[in-house]
Amino acid sequence: MESTLVLKVLTPVDWPLLKAARLDALKDSPHAFMSRYEVEWDWSEAEWRRSIEMATWVIARDTERAIGLARSVAEPELPKVRYLESIWVDPDRRRRGVFRALLHKLADLERHVGATELLLWVLEDNHPARHAYQAAGFEPTGKRQFLPEIGRFELQLRVRIRPSPDS
Repeated sequence: MESTLVLKVLTPVDWPLLKAARLDALKDSPHAFMSRYEVEWDWSEAEWRRSIEMATWVIARDTERAIGLARSVAEPELPKVRYLESIWVDPDRRRRGVFRALLHKLADLERHVGATELLLWVLEDNHPARHAYQAAGFEPTGKRQFLPEIGRFELQLRVRIRPSPDS
């Protein structure tokens, strides 16, 4: 049976969807995120709702369940820049367009509020993620930072997006 990909921009009432997808992501790829399953498992409804209110979250679903998620966060000092974070696609659905669909949806949403650039940090040794981002048009900015809490480096990547004609 062929499934249909649906992208949904989350609102605070969707917090159970975010919780389920985010916990799946943390279980599947604990090395790829700065948080841990054990930490977010204990979050209250108010914390999940606040997470949605503080960012733009998009979830990818097939006919049965969440298979991907991503969020963008505004940078107050850089009004035309958005940071992409917490990007994840279910391992069984990778290399099937879910990742690109999430990126395109977030880019489109942010373009309409005036953003012209998307930035993200990726762990330097996360080669599959780096390859996926670069295949989607992201380029290194030359910035690199050390994360002492995990003893690893991150690289910053960016992609420029065309401004919306109505912004």
